[in-house]
Amino acid sequence: MCILFFGVGGGVINGATSALISDMSNDDKKIANLNLLGVFFGLGAFCMPIILSTVDQIHYVKVINVVAFLCILLAGIFLLISYPITVEKEKISIQLIPRFFKNRIFLIICFFLFFQSAFEAIMNNWTVSYFIQHLQVDQKQALVALSFLVLGMTLMRILTGGVFRKLSPKALLHIAFVLLFLGGTCLYIKQPSPYYMNTFGLFLIGAGLSPGFPVMLGLTSNMFKETSGTAFSFVMFIALTGNIIINYLTGILIEFFGVTVFVYIIFAMIIFMIALYSYIKNEKKVLT
Repeated sequence: MCILFFGVGGGVINGATSALISDMSNDDKKIANLNLLGVFFGLGAFCMPIILSTVDQIHYVKVINVVAFLCILLAGIFLLISYPITVEKEKISIQLIPRFFKNRIFLIICFFLFFQSAFEAIMNNWTVSYFIQHLQVDQKQALVALSFLVLGMTLMRILTGGVFRKLSPKALLHIAFVLLFLGGTCLYIKQPSPYYMNTFGLFLIGAGLSPGFPVMLGLTSNMFKETSGTAFSFVMFIALTGNIIINYLTGILIEFFGVTVFVYIIFAMIIFMIALYSYIKNEKKVLT
């Protein structure tokens, strides 16, 4: 139940903060600003594996308790501050759900994020096992390697929010898919220096995963400007469903075929995402 509450809370924070940033941004700055928001998600995610690699496993709960306490303090701050009028007026309405199902492009975006979320989940949940069992490294080395996944994602979002700010969504996604394929290839390579090559692969995969959510959430916000909060909630529901289903299936496949199947699942995720993107790309009014 504790893990369930963590998941629900995280899902609410992810969706609500993304909707808030989107509502406060101009159309031409939404994707860049969502990327900057992602930088702060990435900083937290980058720090945790590093912290956990420096403490004994018996102290993990203490680390979680400290983070939980900090979250409660921040929640108090958000209860006291005021929000833009346009944001406060908007209400979440389930009456809009039938409208979402009638929008084919929106559903494709949802299922792109279905696999994007699943991709991020399996990388976070199975990378350490892959490094320990496949490369025969200890847990601390595996956690350090995992931090490079988040480092790649964070640095790419910094670049996207700054240097690459004027790049089109198409260009960002093209770069992302190249990085994902290169990262998957590095992760597959066994010799020479597999640990360092595989760690570099994680860095490239993190960078490749970076634009997915900001770009697709930016497109969603442009499609549903007056009801972005409800649209984001629907998107996050589909995305987190993929997170759960694919993560569970990955566990089953690894149990039956061994941890080496992890790399093949990664390439399958990339192929699914490219196929869905190809469909979205044909809609000139949506992705430019």
